[in-house]
Amino acid sequence: MFDVIGGALLVFAMRVCDVSLGTVRQIFAVRGHGVIAAGIGFVEVTIFILAISQVLTSIKDNPVYIFAYSGGFATGTLVGVYVEHLIGLGNRMIRVITVRQNDAVVNNLRNRGFGVTQIDGQGKDGKVYLLLSNVRRKRVPEFLQVLKEHAPQAVYTIEEVRYAHGGVLDLVRKGK
Repeated sequence: MFDVIGGALLVFAMRVCDVSLGTVRQIFAVRGHGVIAAGIGFVEVTIFILAISQVLTSIKDNPVYIFAYSGGFATGTLVGVYVEHLIGLGNRMIRVITVRQNDAVVNNLRNRGFGVTQIDGQGKDGKVYLLLSNVRRKRVPEFLQVLKEHAPQAVYTIEEVRYAHGGVLDLVRKGK
């Protein structure tokens, strides 16, 4: 009995690991880090082969392995998303539209080290101001907090940036 429980827990743990690694691998691959993604993929598939072989050799005698395998997959998905959130790789482009020029929001963002480009624009009902900022993903909540304090009615969008070069983000990264 303990062998079955131990084996099922091992399968569960292996699936949590390999699915979590798969999530992280995909993130690295999408961001263009092929070598890192390949290394993670190697480990991921090795764990997968060990897990699936354990399930296939024990499936007739112990169907609990199927549930351990499936539960590990589901849990691994959750863990992978959580790990990806913790890693916080990449940049986000934040576009902000305000109906009035708001120097307070721009100055506060710049004082906190955010690069902000301000553009005059024309909206449906008149003049608007567009703010553009390339922000490290981990700093997005800080950016939004300043925005909510100084421009709570602003409209904003946040998009993933695949590649960025130059600007304030690079100066912050290099410690200048």
